[in-house]
Amino acid sequence: MHDEALAVVQTANAGATLHVLRLAELRYVGQGHELRVRLPPPKDGPIVRGSLEALVEGFETAYEQIYGLRIPDCDVEVVTWSVTVSTEPQAAQAVALPPSIQQRDVVSTRPVWEPALGEQRPFGLHWRFDLRTREHITGPALVAEDETTIVIPAGWVARLDEQGHLMMEVQA
Repeated sequence: MHDEALAVVQTANAGATLHVLRLAELRYVGQGHELRVRLPPPKDGPIVRGSLEALVEGFETAYEQIYGLRIPDCDVEVVTWSVTVSTEPQAAQAVALPPSIQQRDVVSTRPVWEPALGEQRPFGLHWRFDLRTREHITGPALVAEDETTIVIPAGWVARLDEQGHLMMEVQA
C-alpha cells in the first residue's frame, strides 16, 4: 500500500517533501465501531509482530481514554488499514471582498419551501456563472450550478469575492 501510494503522489509532487501517514482502524471483536490508531512511520520499518502488539496497546489505551475501561481477554481486530501520502498544503491567501455597487436583477423565480414561515415562497433564481463581482443577490434566492444549488435565505446577501467564491452574510 505504501509503495502504491508513493507512486501515485510522486508523479505530481513537483519535488515537494512527501508526508506519509499510516493508520489502522481497530475494534474489539463483535463491536460495531472502530477507533483509529496511528502506525509507526515507514522509516521505522515494516509492520512486524512487535508493531502489531504496540498497535493493540495503542487501541486499548485509546479505548480506555474514551470509554473508561479495557475489556480483558477480548480479541482486537483490525478492520481497515490506510496509507495517506501528501505534500504540505500551501498557505492560505487573503482574498478581498470588493464592495457591491448593484443588486443583481431576478430573471425568474421558483417556489421553495420556507421553513421559517411554514409555506412556499418565490425565491429569485440565478445561474452561478452569470454572477459578476460588485453585484449582490438578496435572499430569498437560489444560485444554481451544474452540480448543486445554493440557498440564500431571506435576510442574507451573497456576492463574489475577487477569486469568484460566493460569500454570504447576514444583512445588517
